[in-house]
Amino acid sequence: MSESCPKPGKSTKVAKRARKRARKSGIPEHCQHGSHGLYALKGTLKTLGQRDDWLKPLGELGNALRAWRQELVEALGGEEAVTPQQRSIIDLASRTHLMLESVDQYVLSMGSLVNKRRRALFPVVRERQQLADSLARYMAQLGLERRSIPTPSLSEYFEQKAEDHDEPRASQHD
Repeated sequence: MSESCPKPGKSTKVAKRARKRARKSGIPEHCQHGSHGLYALKGTLKTLGQRDDWLKPLGELGNALRAWRQELVEALGGEEAVTPQQRSIIDLASRTHLMLESVDQYVLSMGSLVNKRRRALFPVVRERQQLADSLARYMAQLGLERRSIPTPSLSEYFEQKAEDHDEPRASQHD
């Protein structure tokens, strides 16, 4: 650790501020200098992921992600056909998709994907590929084929129509 990064357990004003900042931001105390944003993104996803409406505070991005998630659910046969296990995988896939889109945007804004001095890919490119592989595994677990929404039999359809037709008459007489 450098001198600018206070040691854990040291009771100086700087160390107290660092501990307070670490608790708020989700960044480990010994790594307050992390400028890559990984800890902040993980902390945000951890906080948002514990809520059912974690897409709401993301604004336009959340709306696009919600639409992507809804398309995925519809491809699996609709809300009624999705099991709780599949819903969990869908949530994981949604978060991974969010991270992958963010990393893709960063990678595409880079001048080059190769570190010319070392003659190797930048680490972020490899990490992006890991995210893409994990998203592909989630999709494979869900199944790649489109599933149709179960359609009722002809007799069930007529029964439902008769019930729907009777309900407005009952409400008109009330």
